[in-house]
Amino acid sequence: MVLEITQKGEEEAKLGNLAKRLASASKISQSDIFVPILKVRNRPARFLIEGYVFIKTGYAASEYLDIARTPYIKGLISRLDPRTGLISKDCVRDDDLKSMIEKAAELGGKFQEGDIVEVVQGYLTGLEGTVICEIESPQKGTQLYCISICLKSVEILVTIDSFSIEGKG
Repeated sequence: MVLEITQKGEEEAKLGNLAKRLASASKISQSDIFVPILKVRNRPARFLIEGYVFIKTGYAASEYLDIARTPYIKGLISRLDPRTGLISKDCVRDDDLKSMIEKAAELGGKFQEGDIVEVVQGYLTGLEGTVICEIESPQKGTQLYCISICLKSVEILVTIDSFSIEGKG
């Protein structure tokens, strides 16, 4: 399903909160909502496809309508189906959506064991760590890493996505 977002929706997308907000307004899983945006460090967020959000098909129509009623969505993208004469909702095939997600993931960094990285998003922003290993993500197109961060009195291991870290040096 393709939805057009409002200015408020764009603001939430730039903050990284839009998928969470939309999921909370319906029974649609947050992992089935794709906001095509790339946010790295303190740089401005970059829309990969500006003004739209994509949601996996297969949910009840009422779930999409619940999301469409939020202040973040301008409307569902629709078209006239010439075979039936009815207005139908456009959708992006799951394979195409997965391909978009994979391309977005490629824009995040690729790291190897031993690489020094800096956390650029989230609670640990600004801390440096070492890549311990790459982790297979349950969500295709998302690259996860196990990072070791040494603090003064403790060493912590965190799992973090490729968009939230940058290589150092």
